[in-house]
Amino acid sequence: MDAKIKEQPNDFLAGARDALPILIGYFAVSVTFGVATVSYGFNPWIPVIISLTNYTGSGQALGVQLMAAETTTLIELTLAMLVINIRYSLMSLSLSQRLDPKTRLWQRFILAFGVTDENFALAMSKKRELSFKYLLGIELAAFLGWLGGTALGAFVGAILPEIVLQAFGIALPAMFVAIILPPCRKSLPITLVVLASVGISCLFTYVPVINELSSGWVYIICGIVTAVAASVFFPVKEESDSEKEQEA
Repeated sequence: MDAKIKEQPNDFLAGARDALPILIGYFAVSVTFGVATVSYGFNPWIPVIISLTNYTGSGQALGVQLMAAETTTLIELTLAMLVINIRYSLMSLSLSQRLDPKTRLWQRFILAFGVTDENFALAMSKKRELSFKYLLGIELAAFLGWLGGTALGAFVGAILPEIVLQAFGIALPAMFVAIILPPCRKSLPITLVVLASVGISCLFTYVPVINELSSGWVYIICGIVTAVAASVFFPVKEESDSEKEQEA
């Protein structure tokens, strides 16, 4: 990278400012998560604790649905979370290549917790070396938006009428639909992967014998099978050296 910029005292504020659109988006989505989780019968503090410790929108939504099913085992829940969140390991590896080499190990651990799809995209869009303060500003701002929205939704949901809470039963599945539709409109491979996942899920719903498998294992199998198929049939092409030089 040719354009290395030394860390400045206002790097943290710059990161927080750049993350404001993410903060607003996270706040809106997490309000729905908080209300929907309470609608499943959980104590209002449960979604707040989940957002504090398992900071991943899709993982939280899936985890709550699995826990609400009551038949899900701890092994199923753990594997499902691993499958749906393992992408963050790859994102962290990419970010580490752009991070200031002087960043200490404990700082890297802090940053690792805050890696999300949107934070990763924002950070990687900066064509320069990334400082700890700048990334911390991005991640803390986004995290506060997510946590604040979750708390608001959870405690508002606790006082809503039962009929309103029942309507929120479709909120978490709707969140997944909202997540996958935009990339499906832009990418045929993603659309085919989603359709394949839907097809496999239907098999586990209607085919005798295998339809007795719990929802947790169905999520795991669908995720692994479609991910492997996508890597085989739609591999991501590696950028050429000339393309990397143009981006630098």
